[in-house]
Amino acid sequence: MSEVGVSSKKVACVLLAFLLAGVLAQLTPARVAQAEQAPPVQEIRATINAGDLDLFKLPGLKEGQKLYAAMDNISGDLDPALGLV
Repeated sequence: MSEVGVSSKKVACVLLAFLLAGVLAQLTPARVAQAEQAPPVQEIRATINAGDLDLFKLPGLKEGQKLYAAMDNISGDLDPALGLV
């Protein structure tokens, strides 16, 4: 084979490599953007008095969703308790 034929094959391979890299670069950001979307968050803040009971219903909670619950004692005079039913 002549050097011209080899050179044109190299150029064609390089162009094909750049074309494939461009296509992959266009597809990758869409996948990353979808993976980074945060799930919806609902935060409930409330205070209770000694002897009180607060009940929060979450009717929109679906199977497979995660539920995180926490309670803090901020006044120093209550022993908080948290339960899930």
